[in-house]
Amino acid sequence: MYTRIMVGTDGSMEAARAADHAARLATQCEADLVVTCVAVEHGAPASPWSAEPADHPIPLGIAEERAEKEAARLHAEFGITPTTLVLEGHAATALAAAAVETGCSLLVVGERGLSDSGVPRMGSVSEELAHFPRLPLLIVP
Repeated sequence: MYTRIMVGTDGSMEAARAADHAARLATQCEADLVVTCVAVEHGAPASPWSAEPADHPIPLGIAEERAEKEAARLHAEFGITPTTLVLEGHAATALAAAAVETGCSLLVVGERGLSDSGVPRMGSVSEELAHFPRLPLLIVP
């Protein structure tokens, strides 16, 4: 069913739940798993069409650490060996482009991430990803 699954992580508990789900799917489907984290510079816009800065910048080094840490956790818990991919830019745009460019058959993200305000609603990244046409997407609550 799926041959390559990409999961986005930002270090949040919601992203870890999404990663667990992606790892289970990858195991069941014998698919490759790619753990991806997007580096967002301090002062970078929150979205491609906004001048507002991102709530939670993630420096490149931190993005690399988060991707490697999540891949190591998934290896320990599920016995799989995911690859890691670190991207730069706006999270939703970068994840969608990478999923398409690398031939992923499914992109998995958490419903909310680091910018969770406590209000019960979908996070901005998952909401934006839901609007990309022809992007196979699973949003894990």
